[in-house]
Amino acid sequence: MKKKSVNFMRKYGKVLCQILCILAFFILILCSDDVCRYAAKGISVWAFSVLPVLLPFIILARFWIYYQLPGLFFDVFRRLLPGKPSLSVSLPLLLLGLSSGFPVGAVFIKYTFENGLLSKESAEEMLPLCSFVSPMFLAGYIRPGFPFSKILWRLFVLSLYLPLLLTFVWKTRKGRIRNCSKNITIKKLPDTENSSVREIWIASLEIILTIGIYMMLFTILIGLSLECIGNNLPVLTVLVSNLEITSGYPYLVAENAFSNVCKGGILAGSISFGGLCTMAQVYSIVTDTKLSMKPYFRSKTTTAAISFALFAALYTLCS
Repeated sequence: MKKKSVNFMRKYGKVLCQILCILAFFILILCSDDVCRYAAKGISVWAFSVLPVLLPFIILARFWIYYQLPGLFFDVFRRLLPGKPSLSVSLPLLLLGLSSGFPVGAVFIKYTFENGLLSKESAEEMLPLCSFVSPMFLAGYIRPGFPFSKILWRLFVLSLYLPLLLTFVWKTRKGRIRNCSKNITIKKLPDTENSSVREIWIASLEIILTIGIYMMLFTILIGLSLECIGNNLPVLTVLVSNLEITSGYPYLVAENAFSNVCKGGILAGSISFGGLCTMAQVYSIVTDTKLSMKPYFRSKTTTAAISFALFAALYTLCS
C-alpha cells in the first residue's frame, strides 16, 4: 500500500511540475516587466544583504571541515561531558549552526552525518535546529526594520531562541538525538582528501550562488502573488511573505491590518520558520544524503508557533 502511494505521488507530482513549468513560461512572457523588476529586487537583496553576511561563514565552514576542526570541538565536549557521547556531538553542532546561520548549519549536519557520528534520524532532528537565522543577520538586517522598542526587541530575540533551545533539550532528553559511534575522532572524507583551497572557493561559491538563485525565484513569486491579491487579504500577504523571508520581511513590517501584539508575533513566527526558500536552500545542501525534510518542516512549524505565542505573551505582559 505504501509503495502504491509513493508511485502515485511520483506520477502526479511529475504531472504537476510539468504544468507549473508550462505556466511559468507564459507568466514570464505576459508579465516580463514585473518579472524583471522583482528578479532585480531579489538579486539586489541577495547581493547587498545576504552575500556579505553568509559568504564568509560558508568559506570558514569549508575550511573548518577541510582541517577537521569539528572533530576537535567534539573531542573537547566529550571531555567536558563524560558519559554523554550524544550530547558531546549535538551540543557543539548546535552552537556551530546557530553562530553560522542557515543554510551553513546544514553543511555541518551533512558533514557529521557522513562521518557516522549521527544516525539518520538524529541528523534529521538536528537539521532544523542548526538551520536558523544567525545573530549577525538578525542584528544587521532584521533589527533596523523592527517596528517596536528596544525592550521589545530583546523580548523578540528571546522568543526566537528560547523555543529552539527548549526543543533541543526536549529532543535530547527523549533520546531522539543519538550518535552512531562512541568514537569522536573524525576521519577525512573522500572529498576532502584530494581537495584544495581552490575547490573550497568553488564549493562556497556554489552554495552562495544557489542561495541567490532561490532568492531571485521566490522574490519573483512573492511580488507577482502580491500584485494579484493586493492589500485586501492580509492573511494571504503574511503567507506569501513567508515564501522568502528576506524579501518578505519588509512586507510583514509594513502590514498594518493586525494589532501590534499580533504583528510582533507574526514577525517572530516568520523569522523562526525561515521561509520556504530557506528550506529549499537547506535541501539543496543535504539532498545527496537522502535526509528527509519532513522532520525539518514539522520542527520549524512547531518552533514558529511557539515563538508567535511567546512574543505575544511577553508583549502583553510588558504593555
